[in-house]
Amino acid sequence: MFSMDEFVTYADADYVKDHVVAAIINTKRNESLLENVPHTDMEDLSIIYKVLIKKESDGVMTITIRNEHMLMWNITLEELHESAMKNMAEQMPVTVQTMNEVMREMMSDLPSEMLEAAFPEDAPENMMYVISNESRVNGAINGFSKDVLSELAEKVGSDLFILPSSIHEVIAISVKDKDPKDMTAMVQEVNAGQVAPEEQLSDHVYVFDAVTKEIRMAS
Repeated sequence: MFSMDEFVTYADADYVKDHVVAAIINTKRNESLLENVPHTDMEDLSIIYKVLIKKESDGVMTITIRNEHMLMWNITLEELHESAMKNMAEQMPVTVQTMNEVMREMMSDLPSEMLEAAFPEDAPENMMYVISNESRVNGAINGFSKDVLSELAEKVGSDLFILPSSIHEVIAISVKDKDPKDMTAMVQEVNAGQVAPEEQLSDHVYVFDAVTKEIRMAS
């Protein structure tokens, strides 16, 4: 039986193109890793690529693609990225839920009337939206999808702040009546006290411009 490294070594380019997915990590915190893996930079973040080995209800199994694999398979970074984005939509589809929906799921053993009272829905522009994938593993990459953000921006009627909750998810919220400095302070406080260092994505907040469809770091 193949080890993980042997599995990737013996895989061919066609297999990889059908099974590659993407994840997003902090560039500075992963400098040594990024020296050895193909990646696409975006602001202070980097998109890396993984071969999806197995997906089950309780999680996924992946192997990170390294530079030597690219040489062996003779595929370009552009081909890898394009395949990963296509596969993500099919194999690890995006999920967008309000924070209140997430909280009601987490406390589903309580009576529904109590949950509805504690976590009621509000107008779309007032809600926080959790963006991830079905397995909620390495799902933050979906929070930087321009298609996903465009649809959400139209729903709330404004540009969006993107708060990097962890490598597994991000939170999107309308920019209306909100100070980017307050949003940044919130992210930094959560990172410092609630997110394991290896799962932290960034201490910065990003803005999605609903008109230009561009993502930039908030000032």
